[in-house]
Amino acid sequence: MLGKLKSLFVVTEESGATEEKQVVENKVVTEQNIQTKKQIVYQNETPVTNQPIHTELGSTTGTKGVFNQKIFDSLQQAVLRSNIEGEDYLEFAEAFNSMAGIPLAEEIKIQTVLATLSTRGLTVQKIYESADYYVKVLENEKSKFDEVSKIQRQGQVEKKNEDIINLDRLMEEKKQQIELLGKEIQKLQEEVLSIKNEIANAEVKIQETTDSFSITFDAIVNQIKRNISMVQKVTQK
Repeated sequence: MLGKLKSLFVVTEESGATEEKQVVENKVVTEQNIQTKKQIVYQNETPVTNQPIHTELGSTTGTKGVFNQKIFDSLQQAVLRSNIEGEDYLEFAEAFNSMAGIPLAEEIKIQTVLATLSTRGLTVQKIYESADYYVKVLENEKSKFDEVSKIQRQGQVEKKNEDIINLDRLMEEKKQQIELLGKEIQKLQEEVLSIKNEIANAEVKIQETTDSFSITFDAIVNQIKRNISMVQKVTQK
């Protein structure tokens, strides 16, 4: 049953090849059920249309849906499978629906159906009780549908929302890493600039020291040469 309900949401890989066959089979089953006079009908003569109707699916609000024949057939089959033996609401509804083309007031039609089926044991109380029973059958189907809907939402919506949250978190982490790397790069650039300044200052000091050494060296050497020259002059006389 969960598999059938899931098919209301998604198309499986195999459904594409068997969808036409399934539609034909559902049509045959539906026609057979009509022939056995177990068809679910409305208690008025207004035909079902594809006019939009408000739906409540999970936590989504403000969405609109339309009458879905596939869902209708699924719910109808659930009720038919749960049909109670004897005359009950289904027989009453089928008989009432069979009078759709008769130009009589609904009240008269209902009275006519009740009078006819009462000869076979149908009572108003049985109609109430069996109708309540079938509503519970439908509510059970709705519970199954809600379960599948929840699974589909978790897989197709909530999981993707979690992916978005995780990606946002990852992007934020990357931004922080980029910001941190930017600060580290700026710090390295400042260190490079500082080292360049140190190199420039060192070159200036080294050059000054070299120049000072050369001047001092020349002064001492020249002094020695002058003294030797003076000694030579004195000793050669």
